[in-house]
Amino acid sequence: MAGPLAGFAVAFPALVVGFHLSRVVPVEQGGVHLILGDSLLVILMSKLVVGTVPEGMDVLLHPVGFAGWLGMFVTSLNLLPVWQLDGGHIVKALFPEHSDRIARVVHLALVVMGGLFWLGWLLLALLLVFVGVRHPPVLLPHIALNEGRRRAGYLALAVFILTFVPAPFQVF
Repeated sequence: MAGPLAGFAVAFPALVVGFHLSRVVPVEQGGVHLILGDSLLVILMSKLVVGTVPEGMDVLLHPVGFAGWLGMFVTSLNLLPVWQLDGGHIVKALFPEHSDRIARVVHLALVVMGGLFWLGWLLLALLLVFVGVRHPPVLLPHIALNEGRRRAGYLALAVFILTFVPAPFQVF
């Protein structure tokens, strides 16, 4: 969990600085536009830093903010609780008896979200069919997590919830 938490520690300030450098502009009609999806944290930071965006306007995210958004998106991908991703390791350590069930539910959720929000989730779900959803057996299952590692695991799960974007990209 050190990698995702370190990534978050770098991406979060970049997002905050990026929102400070961003501009509120009128929504343009016509052309091709890339719309970035919002995580809970992006919604909160936008409200705190930019404020309420009037109807017909949108935030034109500064490149530093885009880097922060992208860093958080990659962090949330890594924290998905499946297979060999860091999220899979964390869930296996925190909930060893339930980790396979959690991974199957997340896999099904990826399929549903792929049909509803973003095709990339469906592609990830398909990839997981080939590599497997479940975490491999733990080498030393008799060694329990200490309280500090347990708290860090819960912190990583909170970061996942705050940074996850159901519909990351839309092109109009």
